[in-house]
Amino acid sequence: MRLNPMNALRATILSLAMLGLGIIQAGAQSNEKIVIGVTADPTHFQPWDTAINNFPFFAQFYNVLVRKNPETQAPEPELAESWSFSEDGTVMTLKLRAGVKFQSGREFVAEDVKRSLARALDPDVHANLKPIAATVKEVRVVDPHTVELVLNAPNPAVFDLLDMLYIIDDDQFELHRKQPIGTGPYVLAERVPGQSLTLRPFKDYWRKPGPVIQEIEYRIVPDTQAVLLNLESNTVHAISNFPVRDAENLRSLGFQVDTATTGIFYNFVFNTTKEPFSNAALRRVFTHAVNRDRFVRVVLAGMAKPMCMPWVKESNIAYDAKLEASCEFDLVKAKQLLTEAGYPDGLDVEIITSTQWYFGMTKLAEIMQHDFAEIGIRATVRDTETAEYVKLHNNLGFQIIMSQTGRAIRDPAAMLGMTSTWRPKGMTSGFESQRYTDLVTAGASTLDEAKRREIYGEINKLIREEQFTVPVATAPTLFAYNSKIKDIRYSLEGFLTLEFAHVD
Repeated sequence: MRLNPMNALRATILSLAMLGLGIIQAGAQSNEKIVIGVTADPTHFQPWDTAINNFPFFAQFYNVLVRKNPETQAPEPELAESWSFSEDGTVMTLKLRAGVKFQSGREFVAEDVKRSLARALDPDVHANLKPIAATVKEVRVVDPHTVELVLNAPNPAVFDLLDMLYIIDDDQFELHRKQPIGTGPYVLAERVPGQSLTLRPFKDYWRKPGPVIQEIEYRIVPDTQAVLLNLESNTVHAISNFPVRDAENLRSLGFQVDTATTGIFYNFVFNTTKEPFSNAALRRVFTHAVNRDRFVRVVLAGMAKPMCMPWVKESNIAYDAKLEASCEFDLVKAKQLLTEAGYPDGLDVEIITSTQWYFGMTKLAEIMQHDFAEIGIRATVRDTETAEYVKLHNNLGFQIIMSQTGRAIRDPAAMLGMTSTWRPKGMTSGFESQRYTDLVTAGASTLDEAKRREIYGEINKLIREEQFTVPVATAPTLFAYNSKIKDIRYSLEGFLTLEFAHVD
């Protein structure tokens, strides 16, 4: 009888893992240590560049001023204990928590808010929150524990900014690429590049009694299948960023599987600066040429939600139920639109993707390739390594590229203003429109809810008309762990917080 290679691999890993199982289990059960398997080493610890491989680490090292509750989106105090606004909404006063220390030993004061915001706006710092940070015209230090944010205009997304503005010890900025220095619950005690990171509690952490888990090891396991097997064997106690198709099996084995956030979604982007996709009529063909339901069912195991527009929740002020139901998979309609766009015989296109970058993008590209062929669009799928993918994505080096958008669970002003696929300036697609810019600006500086709904209604019409980026489906960010670990928490973005975690 021939042994299935995958079963052989699974058996070997399980056998090897059992050799050290007792020590690891004992450590976990006494709250001494937990081990988390991740598939990529962090590139650095500069906390505003939210690359996927840096996601698991930020909340362990840093605090923010105000934390948005992931369930209600209500702002909750963190480094800022309270806040108030001027009558016209353009000045926000923050009362800061006293007695907070950085991991360098220095006291956190109001000047650190000013310096952290200035650093996020630095042209040499690739901060994802830069567009929304730029809505702050001035930071006034009133006293060591009071700061005023002077806004360019009333800003309905100001709490999203404060929820993402990690506070650093700027005195130590040059060290941050290798050594995070914030006010968070854990410090980086040891790092072996490409292998592991070891975290231990920050003894002077402001929230008492402080973290329960005495050591966290992030173990780098680059292969997705291997990291899953490590979890099954208890070589690691938790894993992140794994394929959703494995979630049900992990649950059946007794592991807890959480959806850390639903604020990310799959989309694909056209290069609108060159033919053939400078033609908006051609771009609109693809609204109906993608089988979103099949992608969700087959690739995402039914755990996602198909999308027509870039709003993941009906509670979002920009959500439009009618438009959300208007991108049905219809190859007859797509073929008709293709002919009307001037391509009755179809065309050849290339789709760029990266299996390394994010699970599911290549599978989606292959589904699209199959469906496009039915209407005469001959698509070649090119799967690239992460470095090449990022270069092509950021420099219009594509015709069509698979992509993802985050921030979708936030105020629409934050998502449209910050993400590379939707921001008015420097968009991945190269699309430019003064009307779009004006509308996004208006939505980000209007507090009246009725007026905002009107503005986002106009934005939705423009998005559908221009179709520079095509939403496909939500991309659940999952975290799986040994069910003995309790009180795992997540930020609105799905960043893991281990400050309150403990083992029963």
